[in-house]
Amino acid sequence: MFSVKQTTSTVGKFDLPDSALARPKRFKITWQTFDVNQVEVFRDPTWECYIPRDEFIQIYGKLLETLDGGDMSSYVDFFFRPSPVNKTMYEFVDEDCRLDFREMAEEMKLIPNFKEVMEGEDETEKIKRNLKEKTKIVTKPVILSQTERIQQTVSKITKRLENETEPAVIKQLEEKLARTLKLAQTTQ
Repeated sequence: MFSVKQTTSTVGKFDLPDSALARPKRFKITWQTFDVNQVEVFRDPTWECYIPRDEFIQIYGKLLETLDGGDMSSYVDFFFRPSPVNKTMYEFVDEDCRLDFREMAEEMKLIPNFKEVMEGEDETEKIKRNLKEKTKIVTKPVILSQTERIQQTVSKITKRLENETEPAVIKQLEEKLARTLKLAQTTQ
C-alpha cells in the first residue's frame, strides 16, 4: 500500500490543502465552438430531468448564444460538463450553476419564474383570473323558510328510501322521516 501525502499551506489561522489555493480553472468552450452534435440530452434546470438536445436548444437557445466568452461565466464549460455515466448526457457542473442558468433564463423571459411554475399559471393568466373573479356577479344565498327546508328534507329521505335495499338503513331512514314529519306538524 502506498499513501498520498497532501500538502497544505497556512492562510491566516487555517491550514488549507494546496489544491484549494490553485489557480482558478480556465474555461474555453463557447457556444460557437461547442460541438453540439456530441450531446444527446441536456439536464433541464427547472425539472432536473434530461431533455433532448433539440428541445433544450429550442427553449434556451437565446441564452446559449450569450455564452460567447465575454466574461468568466460566458462559457459552456462554466455551466455544463459531460455526465460521468454517459458522455453524451450533459449536466450542470453543480447546483449553483444550475440555479444561475435558470435565473438567467428567467431574466431573458425564456421560461416562467419558479413561482409561476409552482402555481401552474403565468402572470397573464393570473391577471385574467383575478379580473374574472372581481367581475363575478355576487348572488345572495336563497334563504328558505323552515317549511321549505322540511319539505326538501322529506323529499331527500323518500328518494333515498326508494333506492335503499339494506333493512337496517331503511329502518333508520323511516325513523328520520317520522321525526321530520312530526317536526313539520309542530311548526305549522
